[in-house]
Parts: sequence; C-alpha cells; structure tokens
Amino acid sequence: MRLTGFNSPISLAPLAAPLRSVVASVGLCALLACGGVGFDPLEDGTTTDSTTVEETGGWRPGQGKDSEPPDTGPPNPIPQLSRFAAHEDGDKVRFFFTLDDEDDDMTGGSVTLRFDSVASQTYAYPDQVGGSGKSRSLTWAVELFALDVPHFGYLQAVDSVGNASGESMAVFIRPTWRAATTETGDTFGKSGSVGAVTVPGLITGELSAASNNGSDYTGDVDFVRFTVPQSREHTLLLTWDDPSADFDLFLMSAGPTDLGSSATTAFPERLNLGLTGNVEYTVAIAGWSGGGAAWNLRIE
Repeated sequence: MRLTGFNSPISLAPLAAPLRSVVASVGLCALLACGGVGFDPLEDGTTTDSTTVEETGGWRPGQGKDSEPPDTGPPNPIPQLSRFAAHEDGDKVRFFFTLDDEDDDMTGGSVTLRFDSVASQTYAYPDQVGGSGKSRSLTWAVELFALDVPHFGYLQAVDSVGNASGESMAVFIRPTWRAATTETGDTFGKSGSVGAVTVPGLITGELSAASNNGSDYTGDVDFVRFTVPQSREHTLLLTWDDPSADFDLFLMSAGPTDLGSSATTAFPERLNLGLTGNVEYTVAIAGWSGGGAAWNLRIE
C-alpha cells in the first residue's frame, strides 16, 4: 500500500493506530513485505500468593451511615509530566514537555528546570511557561551548554497547593555540526544529501503537513541522505516543535532496503543501530498527526 501522493519505490509502512504504540524498533519489511507483526505482552514471570488479611479497624462495607465510606474531601491529583526533550533552535535550546493536571490547579504553581553544571530556574505557571494546553516549553540560550558534553536535565512541576510531580529527565548534547535538508521532492529518489555528518551532528527540516487516513501517512514526508565517519553503533533522535504532534522516523540503505523504524506515539522517536562508515543512508521523517512543524534529527 502506497502513501497517497507519494511516489517512492517503497511505501512507508501503513501503521494502523492500534499498532503504533508497539512498533518502535520494527522495520518496514516486517510491517509490510513480511506480512505484519505479532505482539505478545511482556510477562515478568513472577507470581504472588493470595493472602487474606483480617481487617482490624476503619470503615468496611455495611458499616456506618448508608454503608458509604467516610467523606475525605475532593481528590487532589499531583501534576503529571511527560514527553520531556530538548530541541535545538538556532541560538536557543527549547525544552518541550507535556503537563497534565487533572484538577486544573497548576495556575499559581511553578515549573523548575535544572541542568547539572549549567543552571537552575523556576518559572511561574502559566505566565512564564511557553505553549498552551498540555504542550509546554521553556527556552534557554544555547551558549549555556558546552559542545559535545552530555548535559542531564531535570524537570518538576508544583501545583498551586504544593503538590509536586516526579522529576522527568532528559539528556541534551550540543552538536558540533549541523545542516539543513536539501530535498527536492517527497520521494526516496529525490532525497537531498547533507553529506558526511560530524558526530554529534544535527539535521534540521520542516514538515509542511502531518496527517493520516487511519492506515497511511497522507501529509508531507522528508527524505535525507547522509554518511557517518565511523563504523559503530549510532543513535538517531528525532524531535519536533510540538510534542502533541506525532512524527515518525525510518532508516533505509540503498535499494532501498529497510533498516529500522521508530514509529510510536512517543516523543522523541529514537533509533539505536550499528552503521557502517562512509556508506550512504537515507532517513524518512513522516508526520502521522498534529499538522506541520520544524524537526531536528540528532545523530550521535
């Protein structure tokens, strides 16, 4: 099945919504040419013995007025952070995350971002925090971060009554090399080349549209060719400007031959693969939903 309006000699795998959360490391061949993917839930193999514990006090069904538990007041859930990742944008580093507060009492609260050996800053919510709805961001100057050094960041939200989320962690490495895409069309054969990547490096681009028809990508697809200098395991990390959108990452060699994909609902998308030095590879960035946005592909 080919993409609508997409003339590549191969098709990106038709990823139906129920499958998209479990195909992070499954290639296009496995999803398409090889007849699909089976999925077994993971089991940890542990068992527990059933134990009866006698209640010694407190409320039990059948006791008290109308047989109802005592009124302990309204629930007050803690804020929930997810999808925390860094995205380099010119002279800035944008830190994207989603913030979900079930009882809507974040207004008057705060968000704290700290990076080891760099800085720590607390921001009033929502006035000093970018974005809207659950998709939020903070921006720091890129000069704060040394080149080629892994910087470990920690994010925490505190609502207006003092309930704190757990800390979410992200790693940011400022690359020594960056290049913009030069594609001439949305096909494998018309992919542009950025040449040899100096690792860690950053390839940037923008999808004009991200959409699907339930089984196929129907929006923009970006293809980019590149080589790496050394034969070893590399990490490809795809981020994009709006973490509420959903972009996917595919890697191919000449042929084209599918090598791997990260096509989940996660942010960011990540591939860890052994690559051969001075061999040309092609990545495809496809948008499943959320509209168009700028993207960054970090190669480490």
